[in-house]
Order: sequence, then C-alpha cells, then structure tokens
Amino acid sequence: MRRLRKNVSLWMIVIMFLSTVVSFIPATAFVETAFGAEMINGFDNPCGYNVQSDGKIPSGVRPCNEDGYKFNSKLYYAEVVMNEAGKKSPPRNLIVYGDYSSIPERSQNYKRGWQTDENIVINPAPNGEGHYYAYTTKYGGYTYGEFRYIGYTVDGSLYHNNYFIVDDDRGINLANKHWVFQPWKSLPSSYRHKPATPGFIYEDFDYSTTLPEFDKLLENIQRSIGFDITQGVAYSDRYNVLSGIPENRDPRNYMVVNQPATAREAGFGTMFHYSWASHSLWYQTFSFAKLKGPEKNAPPAACVVEPVQKQPIPLGKDRKVQVQIKETGTLQDQLMHGSLAAEALFYTRREISNWQLKLYDQQQAKNLNLASYTKADSVVIKENQGSGIFTLEIDTDKLDKTDPKMWKYTTYGEAVAIFANHTAADPNLSSSPKCNLDLSFKPAEKGVMLSDFNIIPQVHFTKKLSFDKEMIGYQDLSYGKDADYYIFEISNDEDGTKVTKTFDPAIPEIKKPKAGYLDQEAVRTFLHDYILTKFSESATGRKLKTFQIKQTIVDKDETTNNQSIALKTMIVIQDAPIEIIGGCANPNAVFPPAPPQYIQPEASWPLDWYDVVPFPVTDAEPGYIPALSCKSAPGYEDFAKKAFIDGKEIDVNKFFNGEYVFGEAALGIREVKIVWTAPDGTESFMIRHVVIHESKPRVSLKIEGTYKQNRTMMAYDRSAASNDQWVETNAPLEITSFSFVDTSDPNLKCRTGYCESNLSQKMFMYKKTGNYQMSIAAKRVINYGNGKSIIRYSDPYLVDYEIMPDHKPAIIAHAYGAEISRLDKLQLYYDVQSTDEDFIASKTLKVFYDANNDGTFETKVYETADDVTELPKLPKLGQYQIVVDAKEGTNQDRLMEFITPADDQTNTSSSYFFVDNYEPSSDLYLEVPNEKPDMDVFFMLDSNLTQSSTDYVKNNKVTITNAFTTGNMLANIGIWDMKTYTYDQPANTSKNTGSSYPSSTITYSSEGYSGTLSRTSVSNSPYNRDEGKYVSKTDSKTATDSCSNTVTTTYNQNGYANGSSSWSECPSSVSYSDGSYSGSLSRSGTSSSGSCPSSGGPKNGSCSVTWYASYSGTVYWTRDVWEPRMVSYDDYTGYYSGTIYKDVRQSYDASFMRAVQSKYVIYISDNTVSHLPDLQNVMNKQVAKLVLIGQNAIQAQIIHDKYIQNNKAIDQLVSDVIDHIGENNPAIPKVFKLVGEDVETHTATFDYEDDSIAADEMQIIQDPNHFDNSTGFDTFKGKSIILEKSAANWHTYQSIVNLIKPGKYTFFRRVKDMPTTDPNFADYAYYSNESAIEVFVHRKPVADVTLDFDYLLASNTYRTTWVDMSYDLDHNITRANTDRGIQARTIKFTNQTTGEVFTKIPESLPPGTYVLDYMAQDLEGVWSEPVQRTFVLPDTVPLQMKSNLKTAYSGFSLASVPASESLVAHQLWTRYPYSISLAFSMAGHISRSVPYYTGTKNGNDITWNNESFTIPSTTPDGPYTFTITGNGSVAGSKAAQTYAVQVETPIELSGTIDAVSGSASNVASLVVNEAYLLKAKTTKYANSATVTIFKGTPYQRNVTLTSATSQTTGYGQKNWTGSYTVGAIPNGFYTFEWRSTTPNGNSQTVSRTVEIVSNRPPAADFDWSPKPLYEGDSALFQSAVNDPDGNTLSVVYELTSPTGVKSSYSYSIGGPSYPAKGPALTLTLAGTWTMRMTASDGIAAPVAVTKSVQVLPLTVIGRVKHTELWEQHRQDFNVKKSGNANSPRGYSVFWAGEKFVLEADTTVTGTATRADRVEVQMGDYSAALIASDSARTSWKGEMWDAAFAGLARGAITFTFTVHYSNGTVKTDTIEATIDGQTMDIVGVHRKQ
Repeated sequence: MRRLRKNVSLWMIVIMFLSTVVSFIPATAFVETAFGAEMINGFDNPCGYNVQSDGKIPSGVRPCNEDGYKFNSKLYYAEVVMNEAGKKSPPRNLIVYGDYSSIPERSQNYKRGWQTDENIVINPAPNGEGHYYAYTTKYGGYTYGEFRYIGYTVDGSLYHNNYFIVDDDRGINLANKHWVFQPWKSLPSSYRHKPATPGFIYEDFDYSTTLPEFDKLLENIQRSIGFDITQGVAYSDRYNVLSGIPENRDPRNYMVVNQPATAREAGFGTMFHYSWASHSLWYQTFSFAKLKGPEKNAPPAACVVEPVQKQPIPLGKDRKVQVQIKETGTLQDQLMHGSLAAEALFYTRREISNWQLKLYDQQQAKNLNLASYTKADSVVIKENQGSGIFTLEIDTDKLDKTDPKMWKYTTYGEAVAIFANHTAADPNLSSSPKCNLDLSFKPAEKGVMLSDFNIIPQVHFTKKLSFDKEMIGYQDLSYGKDADYYIFEISNDEDGTKVTKTFDPAIPEIKKPKAGYLDQEAVRTFLHDYILTKFSESATGRKLKTFQIKQTIVDKDETTNNQSIALKTMIVIQDAPIEIIGGCANPNAVFPPAPPQYIQPEASWPLDWYDVVPFPVTDAEPGYIPALSCKSAPGYEDFAKKAFIDGKEIDVNKFFNGEYVFGEAALGIREVKIVWTAPDGTESFMIRHVVIHESKPRVSLKIEGTYKQNRTMMAYDRSAASNDQWVETNAPLEITSFSFVDTSDPNLKCRTGYCESNLSQKMFMYKKTGNYQMSIAAKRVINYGNGKSIIRYSDPYLVDYEIMPDHKPAIIAHAYGAEISRLDKLQLYYDVQSTDEDFIASKTLKVFYDANNDGTFETKVYETADDVTELPKLPKLGQYQIVVDAKEGTNQDRLMEFITPADDQTNTSSSYFFVDNYEPSSDLYLEVPNEKPDMDVFFMLDSNLTQSSTDYVKNNKVTITNAFTTGNMLANIGIWDMKTYTYDQPANTSKNTGSSYPSSTITYSSEGYSGTLSRTSVSNSPYNRDEGKYVSKTDSKTATDSCSNTVTTTYNQNGYANGSSSWSECPSSVSYSDGSYSGSLSRSGTSSSGSCPSSGGPKNGSCSVTWYASYSGTVYWTRDVWEPRMVSYDDYTGYYSGTIYKDVRQSYDASFMRAVQSKYVIYISDNTVSHLPDLQNVMNKQVAKLVLIGQNAIQAQIIHDKYIQNNKAIDQLVSDVIDHIGENNPAIPKVFKLVGEDVETHTATFDYEDDSIAADEMQIIQDPNHFDNSTGFDTFKGKSIILEKSAANWHTYQSIVNLIKPGKYTFFRRVKDMPTTDPNFADYAYYSNESAIEVFVHRKPVADVTLDFDYLLASNTYRTTWVDMSYDLDHNITRANTDRGIQARTIKFTNQTTGEVFTKIPESLPPGTYVLDYMAQDLEGVWSEPVQRTFVLPDTVPLQMKSNLKTAYSGFSLASVPASESLVAHQLWTRYPYSISLAFSMAGHISRSVPYYTGTKNGNDITWNNESFTIPSTTPDGPYTFTITGNGSVAGSKAAQTYAVQVETPIELSGTIDAVSGSASNVASLVVNEAYLLKAKTTKYANSATVTIFKGTPYQRNVTLTSATSQTTGYGQKNWTGSYTVGAIPNGFYTFEWRSTTPNGNSQTVSRTVEIVSNRPPAADFDWSPKPLYEGDSALFQSAVNDPDGNTLSVVYELTSPTGVKSSYSYSIGGPSYPAKGPALTLTLAGTWTMRMTASDGIAAPVAVTKSVQVLPLTVIGRVKHTELWEQHRQDFNVKKSGNANSPRGYSVFWAGEKFVLEADTTVTGTATRADRVEVQMGDYSAALIASDSARTSWKGEMWDAAFAGLARGAITFTFTVHYSNGTVKTDTIEATIDGQTMDIVGVHRKQ
C-alpha cells in the first residue's frame, strides 16, 4: 500500500550568503515604495513583498510571480563569495522568484563547482567554487557549487541555473546536435521535462512562434546561441534530419523561451536534442544576451511642459524674469506594461535607463537640457515617466504684447526615453514629438521701469541774474533696473522751440556716487540754461512763459528699445522791478505790496507711534513771519490752526496738547496735516505721514515631537516674532505665563529646568494618552511722556493637543491550517513588526503541548527567535499552542529618568492547532484483495467562500483524509486557501498641516500595514507675521526764507543824491533743504525799513535803507515707509487614529502531489470562480479532474468534470465530493448464496503511521425485504440481525457465517488503531473505514404453467399457446407484470394417448389428454424443482367471451346513473369458430340483440364495436342487472356476463325571491305594492316547477314558473322564473313553497318563511381603517347606512374588548345623504374585538351588523448569538468532546469575554405603524440596535465590554425592548449561560 509520507531527502541544504555586498547599477531606476504596499511598480502585491525586508526591486519588475513567489532581490543585486579565497561574483541581474529551496526536492539537485558561460568547469578541490555554499552528505560537508534550479520565472516555470554543471558533455558541436522540432508538441507526455508551451511570450498569439511579430526575437535568439540549426529532427522520426526549408532552420521552432532577455537582464531558453549515439533525449539551457536596440520595438513617447507657477504669471519691476518650467516625458507603454507577452516584444518602463529632457529657449535660440544621469539636473523617474524642472530666463521686453493686459511667450519641449544597452551603433530610445508651451504674463500696473520726476510748477523772479537753477526743483523719481540712459527734452510753448540732451549711462537704481548714476545737478543746469534764453536781464512788465519738460528713460536692449516717458509743465514768471520812493514818515511814500504771511511750521511729531498711546506733538514759533514795509509782523498766536488725519479734521487742541489717541482701528500709515491760517488769510501747512503700530501683545507657542506617550515633547515660545517689530524693539513684550494648564496631572513628566518656571521652552513627556492643554500669556509695558506708562495684555492663548498611544508590536502567526498529522509540518506566515516607527527588540515563537489533554499547555516543545515558515514535525497527538512574544525598542527621544522597563511595549499572541491521527484502512474481501483507489486531492478555496466553510476545509485536513479513508479511498490532501486574510493593528499619527485644516482622513503605511486613519482631534498653534511692505510716501510743508539788503545813498553838498553803494538785490528764489525736506522757494514779497530821498538829504552825507525779501513755497520729503500688515496664520496639527491592515494570502504549492494516476482539483466557491487565472494555472500544470462547487454560472467559466451546486452545508458538500470521487471505486464485492449455505470472507489492514491495531470487528445488517415474500430477520452470534448498522451490533471478526433467511446481507469490517498508550489520548484512537461485501441469500423458484387454445376447423385441432405461470418467491410481486423472476424454462411434453414425448410444445394439438413436466430458472440462475401438469382438449368446441360496461359520461358510474343518461358496452371480444350473436338486456327497460358481428374479426377472434344504450327518462330509480350474452350457433354453446346498475335521478331544487328592480336579491321581507321575481333552480331532469305563496292562508295561490336550461353537462341546470306583485297583505310572516317533478316520478319541495311589511327596514353596514390593526393603533369606524323610506336613523355602536369589557357610542344620522359617522378608538389589546352596529328607523325592526375586529399583536423577538468565529469555536469544542457539533455546549452557552451579537425581529405590519427603536439591557450594560432594512423589522447590534471577561459563571438575562410609533412598548427576555472564559480557548482577551 502507498504511504502518504513526505520523502526524507538524503541531503540537507543550508545556504549561507557570506559577506554579501549589495551594489546598484547606475543605469537602473529603483523603486522606493511603502513596505508591503498593495501595489509595487504598478503591479498587485499579493505575496506581500516588503522592500525593507525583501530588498530593493527594479522598476517595472513584478513583486510576485503567478504562483505567489516573491522576487529574489539578492539574485539581482548581491555580490556573492564563491570560494574559500573570497572570490566574489558580480551582481547577476537575474529576475528570479523564490529561490533554490522553493523547488520540490524531487526536482532539485546540487553539484559542487560551476560551469562558466564558455562551458569551462571550475571545481577546485576540496570545497569547490560556485554561487552557493551548501551542506550535503554527498560531498561530506559544506562546499561551493550550484543548484540545478534557482527559483521560478515570472510565469511560474523553473528557472534553470546556467552555471549548473551539465549532466553530460560529449564534446559534440552544438550545430551537429539533433535538435527536436517543436518539443512542446512532439515530445511524449511521459517525458518529465516536456514543456507545455514554447513560452509565455507566444501566449497571445496561440503559441505560433514564427509570426512576423517575433522576428526581432529571432535576431536575439540567433545572436545568443551562435550557430545555425541544420540537424533538426521530429521526435516521431528522430533518426531522419528534417529538410532544409526555412521553417526547419528557424530556432524559434526549437527554443522554449523560459525568460526573454531585456535590455537590462539576460534571459534563457531551453532546447532538446536527441542523441543518436546514446539513443536518449537531453535538454540544454541557453542564455539570451541582453537585447540590442533593434531587437525589440519601442513604444512612442510623449511629453508635457507646463509652468510650475500658476498662470498668468505676475510681473514686477524687473525686465528679466526667471520662470520654472516642469517637463514630463511619458513612455506610452500602458498597453504593454503588465502583459508578460507584450513586455517581451516591446520596450517598457522597466528597461528605461534614463530620460533626456529638452526645452527650447526661444529668445536665446538654444536648447536647454536635463538628463537623469546627471545628478545635479534632479530628473525624477517614476514608473513610465521622467520629469525635471527647467529655469527659463525671459526678457519681458520681447514678449508678445498684442494683448496689453496679457503678454505671451511660446516655445516647445521634447523628451527622450533611453533604454539600457543604448549605443550609437545600436540606438535604443524613444523620442517624443514636440510638446508646446504657452506662457501668459500679467504685466505690472506701472511696468518694469517708470520715468518720473518732480519740478517746481511755478517760479517767480525779476532780474535774470536772480533766476537760479535751484529754483527749478528737479528731482528724479524714476525706477527700472534695466534702464540704460535718459533723454531730456524741454520746449517753450510760446515759440515752439525745443532742445534735447542725452545722459548715458544713467540708471535710476544707481545712486551717487556709484558709477552710472544720473547727474541731477547737470539736468538742472541743462533746463536752467534753456529757460534763461527766453528772458531779458529785466522786464518792464510781467512776462509769463510755459515750458514742457519731457523725461525719457530707455532700456539696455540694443535691438528693441523699451521706453518710459514722463511729461510735466513748468510756468516761469519775470516781474518788473519795483521803484520805491518815499519813507516811513512820508505818507506819500509808495511801498511794495505786503508779502503773503507764509510761515515755516516748527511743529514736530514721531514718524512711528503706538495705536492707543497719546500721540506726542511739539510746536514752536516760526523763525520768520513776513510783514508789511514799516510794519511789525503779526504774532504766532494770531495764526489759526487746524489738524487733519487722513483728511478728516480732529480736535487741534488735543492734538497739540499730546492728548490725541489714534486707536486700534487706525493701524497703518496715516496722513497728518496741520494748516496754519495767517491774519491775512494766507495758509501754511505741514503734511507728515506717521505709521501707527499695534501695541497689544500677540502670543504664540510651538509644540514639537511625536505626540506619543513616553516620548519627549518640546514646546517653544515664539511670541516675539508674532508682533510688530517696531513695537517689539521699543517696548518688548514680557511672557507672564507659559503653563501646562493641568500641572498636577500625574502623567505629566518634565525635565528639571524645563518645567513650569521656564517661560521660554518646555521639555516634557506624558505617561498616558489623552487630550492635554498648554497656555501662554504676555504683557507689554509702554512708557511715554514724563514717567507715564500703559500696560497691555495679550488675549487668552490655549493650545489643545493629543498624546497618542505607543502601540504594541503587530504579530501575525497565521497558520495555513489548524489540523495536521504526525507526518506533517505546520505551514504558517510569521511576521512581527513595529508599526509606529519603533523597532522589534526581541521576539520568540514557542510551541506548547497539552501533554495531559486537560486544556493546559504546560510542555514547551519548540522555541525559536528566528523567522520561520513552518514548524517541525510533532510526534505526539493532541492540541498545541503557539505563543509569540514580542518586545519593542525605540530610537525616539524619551525622558529616561521617567522610563521604566514596563514602558517598552510588548505583545503576546497565541493560536492553537491539533496534531491528529490518520485512521487505519481495513479491507474485507471474498477471494482477491481489493485495490483501493490512491489519489491526490487538491482543495482550492475561493477567496469569497464563506469563512466558516473555508475554516472547515483548511482546519480539517486529517479529518477529510480520514473521510476519504472511510470511503475506502487513499487520499493525499493539499489545501490552498486563496482568501486574503487581513490582520489589523491600531494606529495613530499626527500631521502638521500648517495653515491648511487637517483633512478628515489620511493614509498611513508602515511595515506592510496600511489603512486610512480618521481625524480624532485638531490642535492649532496660531502665530502672526508682519507681511507689510515699503510704501513710497511724500511728506510736504510750507517753507519760508528771507533775505535782507542794505542800500547806502550818498549826497552832494546840495543834498542831492549822487550815487549809492552796496547795491545788491536779493534773488528771486532760493533753494531749501533741511536734511529731509527740500525744494525751491520763490520770492513772495518785499518790504523795507524806510527810504532815502533823492534830494534834501544830508549834505555831503549818506542815507541807508534795509530791504527785506520774503520767500515761500512747498518743499517735499519722499521716503520709503514700512506699512505693517499683521497676518495671522493657523498652525494646525491633526491627530489621527484608526486601524491599519496587512494582507496575508497563502501561496500556491503543489509539491504535495505524487506520481499517482488519479488527481482531483476541488474548487469550492459560494458563487463563481473569483480567481480564474489561478485555477487555470493549476489545471494547466496538473493532469487532474476538476470538480466545481458553486452556483450555475461557475459552469461556464472553465471546462470541468463535475459540478455540484453549493446549496448545503460545507461538510455535506465535502461529503458529496468524496461520494462523487467514490463513484469510480471498485464495486462492493457481491456473492449469491442459497438459504443455509456458508459464507467465507478474508481481510487486509493498513495504517498510515504504522500504529498497532487494537480491535478487529465485524457487523452484519440485513434487508429482509430485498426479495419479495420476506421471512424476517436472521440471527448472528445469538442476536437478531437488524436493518441498519448499530453501535451495539459490532462483534469480533468471524470468517465463516451461515445464513438461513432470504434477504440482502451486508458484511462490514472495521479495525481500530492504537496511536498511543497514554489514556489521556484514548480519544485519538480511530476506527478505520468500514469495508464491506454484499451477500444475497435467496430461494429456489417455483415452476407453473397453463394453456391458451384456439380451435382450428380445417384440421380439427387446437392451436395452443402455453402460458408460463412460474414464479420466484424472491421476485414474483415486484415483477408480477413481467417475468415474475423467471429468466429461463425447460419442459418435457407427453401425449397420453400416443405416448409421444416432446421437449418443445407443438403449435397445434388434436383433442386429447396431455402431461407436461416443467422447470423454471430464476434471475439468480437457480433452477426450480420440476412440476407436472395434465391438460384435456375437448371434442366439443367451447365459446370464449370477454366484455365490460361503463357510463357514457365519465362523471357518472354504474353505481349511480340518472335516467335519460347512456350506458356503453365495450371491450367486447369472442372466440368461436362458428357464427355467433350478442344480446343486451336490463329489466325490460333496455333490450337489444346484435345478430351479426360488428368490428373486426381475426380468425375465430372477434373484437366487437361498442354498443351504446340510453336509459329511458321514465325509468324509475332503483337497482338493475345489465346482462351481455354470447350465443354460439353449434351445440348450444353460450357464455354470459352480468353487471349491476343503480339508477338515481336527482332534482336538487332551490328557491329565491329577488326584487324586480334588481336592488335586492334573495330577500326575506316583501314590501306591500312592490314587484318581485320568484326563482328556482333544478337539475336538467326536472320537467315542472311551481310556487305556492301564502300557503295555508286565505291569500294562498299557485305561481307556475317557466324554465330555461343553462347547463347540460352532468346533472346540468335549469333556471325557473315567475313574477308576483305583493297586494294588500297584512304585515306578518307567511310560507312560500317551491315544488318540482321529473318524468320518472321523482318530486322535491322546499319552503321558506317570508315577512310582509308595509315599512322597509334600513340598510346598515360599517367598516374601519387602517387595516390591518395592531395593538395600540387608533381605528376609525365609519357607518354605511341608508333608509329606503328616508327616515332618520339611530345608530348605536357597541364595542366588546377581548376581555369582555363593553363600551357604546350613539349617533343620529339623517337622510338623504346619511353621512358616515363612527367612533375613533385606540385599541390597546391584541386579540379579537367585536363591534356591533345597530341601525333603526324607529318603525321597522332594528338592523344589526356584527363584525370581528382583529387586532394583531406587536412583538419583538430577540436573539443573542455568537460571532461567526466563536460559533466555530463552540462547534469545534463540541466535536472534539462528543463528535456532535451541538453538544455538550448548547447554542445559548457563552464564554465570558465573548462579544454578544444581538438581533431582533419586530412585527412586519405593512402599515404606518412600525418599530421606532430597539434597545437591549443586560445587567448594567445596554445597547441600541440599528435597523437593517427599510421597513425597520430587522434589527442588529452587538454588546461587548472588556469587563465581560469577568462575567460570573451562570445565567444572564437580556431584555429586548421595542418602542413602536403608535406608543406601544413590547419586551422579550432571552436567557443565556456563561460557562468558561475566552482565555480557555484563544488564550487572550479579545473582542470577538
């Protein structure tokens, strides 16, 4: 017998990668990805590839192959030590999945040493050389060498190791080998290396290898193998070389492409050759060289260029701007990427070496270039894209300015994807078409440069010499970094002349004394000199001239000059000199006009000030006030003053008294203007801008850290930066409080020196999670005036923040099953990770054994600190516990003075599995032992299969194996659970989002776990920044000046003036500058101290007079003023919590399969195949029969051998599978024995695990009714045998048995093994299958025979047919209509007269006596005892006859047929050689003779036609005899047959009265003077109907009715009608009698009582709504009454409750409309209510209507259930204990700590009444259920609390309460029992 054991290899392999160094190939783009991400390189990641633990993976490479093996990063990147001298191999760049150990041991082997690409074997003694370091018994220890296979290809094929030393090399040139043509087709299926296909590259082309699509592949193959194939053979004709046609020389027809080459990686393929020398088949592996450029097709590339900055791009003052441009190149490989076949034909993203990006600089007419191989270019490669950022310098002067509001720039880019192996000789790239770039710019309002200047608009002078250039007041206000030179033009409006001058270079941004500045003094001189040319030395009258001054600035561009022009007007006035005659004392003296009384203000105030501090202002008298000649100047106090802020007048006295406060609303730049009005009305002014600053302190703090418990956090004061810096400089704020708020919190720990007293920063930590707060406050003291101060305080500032948990390590110990045998290793996925940025400091996996089978796992049998994928074989039966302990460490900062070892997070996970016993196999046979079917069975469990079904299969491998054994089959079971199991782990994180409010969710990934976390809280640490700007402001004021000049006049001896001296007149204007303000002042007036006469002066003396000139004008101070703008910014941190998940899926593994003939794949689904490619892959690789379990649609998905509908429990489905497979089992051996014969049997026994056999038992069952005529049960070993197997009927095996009663017997044999002698595990001793044989004990048959004869006139003989009447008591009942169990007969026939003997009966015999000896054989082949019969054939021929009689209408019978109906004589047959007649009679009513035959005649046989007879309608009812007689014509031969006939003729009379008007039918009251119809109904047999009305009264009379037949079938129907009008009959009750008769004398009467009334009663009815009614509903009753006489009706309702309580309601309802009235009542009790309504017109008798009102109950039905997992635990527990899934723990028994699943059903009303809410109470715990359907009739919820683990053993009560919308409240109480704890089952408190 075959054993289901795994072969133990003769050698063990240990791989040691020594001194592994991982290097990277520069030309490869590598993928950085989230660990264990759902997708890597754009491919699904079902195998859970983890970049951190599994290694880097090249871009474009799949993380998993089709069978779920992971990419082998080491075989791609790692350098490996190859020998003891330390020789290293370079990285191999192989795309391999899995490794050498993934290969089944039967296929794998190892050789010391290696073979180079040049086929040179390197194998130095003693330890060899190679890429692997392995231990083998063959070489006596560790050696360096190679494995035959190093893993799998992406499509799951074996990956051949090209360095493996070939098995045999006979030195034959490759070109001379006989390569096998298309080996995938021609090689025999028995050849174990036969390829299924030529390679996946051909898959999409039906594996046609020589299509043009593969011509480039041909180039690569031919280049790689280096020889031409000229010796190809077909395997079927392998000793003849194929012809030399191209097809036979094409290597694609020979090469299996296992892995195509790429531009980055070599590939390999396999060819097969047949050796004519050794007459054997060999395979050889070839390397494919990396692709050259033309050996693959390149898909097109595309590019996109776009600005990084949002368009339109705003322009400033700069002429040249830099714009960042992002260019993205895309390789358009979307249709190829992901398809193995397409990727082999086309270059894809995985082979991109680098990207080159180009951007054309249109203005410079050159290309800008970026390349990914230049690190500084920062080109980013991701998937199939390469992107980079260009910086493009654009001259705004050269932009397209067609639209003045939107300037344009257009250019283009290009992208080139360069693939690996690209060379100039073999180019290998994909270039994109040009991609256009359109930029739009929004120009600045004033452009990038501006020409602007100031001049004094009006200038006065008298003498030409007094006109000074400073009086022009020119000041340049231009800007523009790109300006190069100035052009000035001045023209005179009066004569049209103009002059120009260029200043080059002259740049506005450069100031004196730097080279290139504008010489403004020279500009003034140029303007002054031109203006002077328009005036004379002096004027006799006023001259006014207007000048236009144009200033143009020009940029540096030599080809296209950009300009900015400013134009201003200046008026120059020359006045005539004033002649002064006379003196102060001379009233006739003429003085010049009084000068305007301009003053130069001496007021002053600060340029910056606080918002709420009084504004300090100083003032003083002006230094000069103009006065009239010979007059005193007015005093300063004579000037009126006004003050304005931003043009709005304020209290001038408060202003100058230093009492004015700007206020908090006046922040920013304010214009302060003071106007002084002189006594002569002249106004002087001063405008000076002041910046008002916010003085209230703003506070802010910043918190930094991980926000995790037991982690260091820092908090900093950042208030100073949040304030106005001028204020902060002059009055810095002072932090008054920087607090944790709840400083007494015991969970708060802070480092000494960084606690509450530290007002600048905190260093702290929290021991527990929670929401905490931190506050900060400040004040500002502002000193002003003489010792005055103002204190300002900050607003409250409180920051809420959250401290999140330090999570325990995530542990997955996912076993791929929970039941193994002693021959198996438990396969599992084992993973321990820290998911919150800590690390795993330690981990252990331990296995404990329940050695006493008492539920306690006390014996440790295994422990490891390493990663494992399987547990070792375990030799003992029973339950085991896996316990994983993990402890975290952290590199995150902690305040170690507060840290204890308990603060390091730990976690323990436990799970359980069983080691179970394979049951033994028994055999029971008669002569030759039975060969039991041996098979491999692979269960594939669909991912969408119900979890309980999945668990049943995967956790019962041994049980299912035993079930096959029980079914007399040997099964090797493999199970692939394709469900993806998601393990969850709590996660928290925080994210600072700055000014953006944190999103409601974020994605979080760590160590292969990922998920979406929801925001739990948000903290905000707002801060402020001054984002003001410098603004150019021009202050101005009135400025004055004066000039004095003394003139001395000399006189001659006559007193006449003869001359003057010191003549020097003051100029017409003067310049002004006080260091801030500047400008030019014009002379505004002249005054003098007196005058000297021209005569009469002092003789030979002199006279002196002082002249005073007054100057005034506006002077300006242009300055850059900082305009503060405090902007508040949020600084949000979001806190997130949720669950992250990691998926685990079992990989495909078919290594369990053996070389047996029978293989089955069982695919189980609840619906259809969810993983069709997986199933197809399995079926493509295995020669197996496929059984599909699912729904109907699954049948169309894949060809299969059997379909089973999934409509039953999983255990039954598995049983159906076993039954189906068992259909092909050898039939149960059968044997037939006669009663009393001995039955002898033989036995054989087999046990998988070689356990000893403790019992050998036998049981016999009997079906005593298997044969007809049962005689009951037999006995065995003193006990009666029974019909079915019984546990009490097993006996020790006995080889010989004698049975004496007929029946079907089944012999069963079973054995029981003894896997252990430990009594604690006695339950693990299993009985075997019950092998069986069937014994059929039967009886001999009984022979019998009779004779059928016909007389032949011609020969005077009888034609005979001998009728066999033999039977077998075993079959004569069930086969009574066929052979009665007889299959053969034998006879001996003797003529008594002649003595002649026959063994065959003659066809005819003469009259005489005959003896027949007869035997019969039964179906079992046994002959009867012989029987003898004597037959006499008479001389006189007898008449033979058959007949039958029936009614013509099938609805009647001979037992009851009415007169006038018909009878039919049928099946009439006679046999007689002479003429014959038939006669028919029935008691004189029927008589007929048929003298000649009718119908058909065949020889002496006549089949007569049917004869029909009508029973006369006058035939009285009663019994009759119908006789059929056959009369022969010779010798009085006669035969007769009689039939009983019963004649019964019904009338079925009924009578009614209807109103003629049709308003009423079947009335019982007749109203006087009303007309009525008298009606009757009868059968069709009646011939009269009358009504006697008012019978027995003086008013009696007869009314004859007339008939109309409405139905004729069967009894038929007649309707009778007559009319009658009620005359003057007194009120009262009268009898009306209906009478009907038939022709045969039958009659029938019916009568009824009729009331005669003169007043008609009312009609009454009522109804109610809604319907149906439920307890608590309000019902509205409504009357439906009327009175034909129009009387007012009294209506009374009487309601009776189900308990008998009555209540009444009365109404009066008048006609003619009779409105519906009735009570509206709330019916609170469920049950039958009775409503009686009585309507009365007060005359006729009241009419009462009574109806039952059914009030339906409202209910709630509660259920307390287990979770699906815990229900499975309960059933598993029970099965282990009792074998019964529901005993001993009933469904209502729970473990403490379980989650209670709550369900409730409420009443489905179909009305507006429905359940509003359902609540459940259990002790102090409650839960609210949620409706799961729109009708709110199904409710679900759950109840769980951590405290449930402590629930006491015993009963608990759940009270379900429902509240209905009509106010009804109902409850339901459910009892449950607590017994045990969840810890007993899973070892951890868990919410399940």
